[in-house]
Amino acid sequence: MSAVIERLFGQLLEPTETAGAPEPDGYLYVYGVRNDGIKKLLVARVLPQQIANFDRYQFWTGSAWSNSISAGVPVTDRVSSESSVLTAPGRPLYSRLPTRRPQRQSGGPLCEKPGRSLERLHHDYTTSETSISPNVCTYNAKAHPHLSTQDELLISYNVNTFDFFEHFTNADIYLPRFIWLPLN
Repeated sequence: MSAVIERLFGQLLEPTETAGAPEPDGYLYVYGVRNDGIKKLLVARVLPQQIANFDRYQFWTGSAWSNSISAGVPVTDRVSSESSVLTAPGRPLYSRLPTRRPQRQSGGPLCEKPGRSLERLHHDYTTSETSISPNVCTYNAKAHPHLSTQDELLISYNVNTFDFFEHFTNADIYLPRFIWLPLN
């Protein structure tokens, strides 16, 4: 019996000149997660007028674009199904990745163009809620550019615990958190 590999695509990025993207090329970039035991970030691209035609999607292979979804390779791993991908004016493509329990930090890989490998991890923020208890975790960091300013990016993340009964002793655990990340 072979393992099931789940692929979910849904995060759109349209790197335009207006958004400050380097070398805009007219494509929509669609980010997705492949789950084969470890969640990994995949990238597809499609022209805007062909978005409804999945046969027209191209998948990043690590060195080129292919029409075969199975040829797509991850650009990074240990991601969440909920994260954000965006461009910030004057900055490279920025992908906000989720906080992860062992590292207890929120990081974002950078790359110069959509679809390239996200290798250079830039640490922006360490969550403090994990000090509440060894059972507490932070996850699902998301950027909110529509609520942000030119100088600061609003980011939210979730907090939860692996011990259900801790919710009764500390009701503040299960609340979203918000931070402002300076963009300069």
